[in-house]
Amino acid sequence: MNKATSADFQQLAKGLDVDLPAQLDFLLSECNGGLWFMEKRMLSAQEIVKTVCNFSSAKTWRIDMIPFAEDGSGSEALLVYLTDSGKVCEWDEDSGVEDERSAPTLSRYLESYRNKLLTGRCSYDEGLGVIESVGVSSGSSKVGRK
Repeated sequence: MNKATSADFQQLAKGLDVDLPAQLDFLLSECNGGLWFMEKRMLSAQEIVKTVCNFSSAKTWRIDMIPFAEDGSGSEALLVYLTDSGKVCEWDEDSGVEDERSAPTLSRYLESYRNKLLTGRCSYDEGLGVIESVGVSSGSSKVGRK
């Protein structure tokens, strides 16, 4: 996986006008996109800027959002970090921010995701990302296997 370069971070700073949360800064500096958060793929630094540019004119877009993952299915469902509250929420162009599917902080979101992976009830599918397996016992781990 590629790491975000200083040029990537400079472009991101110009495109966002807000500071990145430390956790997102760290993720970008280590892998710069490509991680999966269930069915949503983490965006690279360049993709974050492009996504902000693409959706900033949408009536449901908020200037306090930093998109960091997308579903890639064409519905443009995003995971966004809200800079004003620190929450992680889902967003789509029609509905806007969906608060009921949120985490109070990015740290809590990442910790909850990690805990879900550690249950052993998830598997990875090349086209879908990480999916929860139905009927898999917690003793067998399928993450990373096909």
